[in-house]
Amino acid sequence: MKPCFFIIVFFSLAFSFGLKAQDKKLKKADKVYQKFDYVKAINLYEGIAGRGYSSPELYKKLGNSYYYMAKPEQAASWYQQLMEESEKPEANYYYRYAQSLKAGRQFNKANSMLGELAKNYPNDIRGKLYKENPLYLERIFKDSSKYTVSHVAFNSPYSDYAPSITENNIVFTSARDTGFLAKNIQSWNYRAFTDIYTVNDKGNRATKLPKKINSKYNESTAFFTKNGKKVYFTRNNADKKKLINGNDNINRLQIFQADVMENGEWANLRRLPFSSDEYSVAHPTLNKEETVMFFVSDMPGGKGMSDIYAVAINTDGSYGEPTNLGAQINTESRESFPYISPQGKLYFASDGQPGLGGFDIFSAEIDSQLQIQNVANLGAGINSPQDDFSITMYPDGKSGYFASNRKGGTGSDDIYMFANNCLSTITGNIANNQGSMLENAMVVISNHKKTYRTTTDTQGNYMLGENFDCGSRLSLHIEKEGFLPIDTVIETGSGKTYNFTLETESLNERLALNEIYFGFDKSDVTDNAKQELDKIVAFLTDNKGYRLEIVSYTDRIGKASYNLKLSQQRAQATANYLISHGISANRITSQGKGEAQLATKCFTEGPCNKPTYKENRRSEFKLIKTN
Repeated sequence: MKPCFFIIVFFSLAFSFGLKAQDKKLKKADKVYQKFDYVKAINLYEGIAGRGYSSPELYKKLGNSYYYMAKPEQAASWYQQLMEESEKPEANYYYRYAQSLKAGRQFNKANSMLGELAKNYPNDIRGKLYKENPLYLERIFKDSSKYTVSHVAFNSPYSDYAPSITENNIVFTSARDTGFLAKNIQSWNYRAFTDIYTVNDKGNRATKLPKKINSKYNESTAFFTKNGKKVYFTRNNADKKKLINGNDNINRLQIFQADVMENGEWANLRRLPFSSDEYSVAHPTLNKEETVMFFVSDMPGGKGMSDIYAVAINTDGSYGEPTNLGAQINTESRESFPYISPQGKLYFASDGQPGLGGFDIFSAEIDSQLQIQNVANLGAGINSPQDDFSITMYPDGKSGYFASNRKGGTGSDDIYMFANNCLSTITGNIANNQGSMLENAMVVISNHKKTYRTTTDTQGNYMLGENFDCGSRLSLHIEKEGFLPIDTVIETGSGKTYNFTLETESLNERLALNEIYFGFDKSDVTDNAKQELDKIVAFLTDNKGYRLEIVSYTDRIGKASYNLKLSQQRAQATANYLISHGISANRITSQGKGEAQLATKCFTEGPCNKPTYKENRRSEFKLIKTN
């Protein structure tokens, strides 16, 4: 029995030592993870996983490490294992897994995860947004032709992002040319620190801003005032020699401003008062009046990992209290890189709003009270399943630049130029001759590829949910019962509306005709009727694009077969009068319908008096528009 005993003791000791060694490695991995040293954390965690260790916590940290290093496809494999081993993970992991799946274009599976998020966490903003708009991808891909996107010449093999347009130049952030010393490499992703550069709008050689602005740590997202005399930018919290950490030993980002003097020197470099050692503020931009700054922060009280805030710039240069823009914009994930266009629209990047994966760029209407409306994804032309962010525009608001780490670029992040293709939606209203809006009028648009249909709403408005290239010639058909149809060709253009007036097909209504009646058992045209028919002659003479349909009737006295024949005689007599006064017979059709459509109900509800009988001995007219 002794050999067996020693074997058991040996394996027990080996197992115990193995557990202790593994526990030690986990503690080491956790320590570097907490310092955001994701490259080292991945190496350690994957080594532990490779030796057979598994736990939901391990999968979370491996997934997160890849996710925050912008490697979503690798993150997806670890998040998948987390989902398989966890009954109900936290909301963020449903969402990050969905985002990571989108990077591999697994949109159906990603949407399934979003559905699970909405079901398990009904108060989550991201889940609510998906539940409210489960077909969000259709709109995103439909807008894919809205922009032309091209790679700019001044990209480097490193990270280039945050372009900002000044009067004569483009200012941007880059990790190029920051030195070769290890102290200039960031531990969390092993990439060089970034500086602020400028290049002219022709894209010639980039120039680094002076050392007063660029330190040995990170500077980014510079924004110049319109007169070029002041710049705001983001920088690591640091003194001249070292980084300054908060109480949790984490270094934060802060916003600085500096003045540009008349001689081109930089002066009065200072940190903005709402910056803090304990949370980050970053990526400043101003409204067009330069009275409000928008920025990003993870300060306490926010909605998610980073939110967009606004702060008033007072006339004396002081600042008000930062205001969170709220749940219309901010989610439990990351909102960042705000920008106010020359037209006053807010643009921002988000990986919490419904998108293609990673950061997508969105637009929103914002008023002077900071109320948000109409948040919209810019579409697949600008956005991709990877990170797309930091947009800026020329004064016309139709072209500009943004950054992306999409596949096919030069570096880890590249700057792209975009131009708004001229696209037009077909929208307008339809009214009658009196100016009243018509509901349920059918609108049909067609080109050589497809036919599109819609109807007007209760206010007479219509809109086709498609974009057409400006300058396209489209066939348009409008119809509504009781009105003459319209067939025409329209040419599309940006901002155009297409309003139409439908004319009634009832000539009686259009010309305010008195009723044309016949005597009892008669088909000859009376003198009173001739006065009304002369109005019709005048109209048809002046309007060659119309034909006329005549329908005549009788009362219910006598046999139906006799009355049918009598009504046909009345219709023909009416037509003959018009023909005798110069209207071509080819433009007139006549038909008798006998007792078919009685003008009164007295025949079915009781006896009729003589005036009532007369109302049925009539001719009616309908206009038909010729092509």
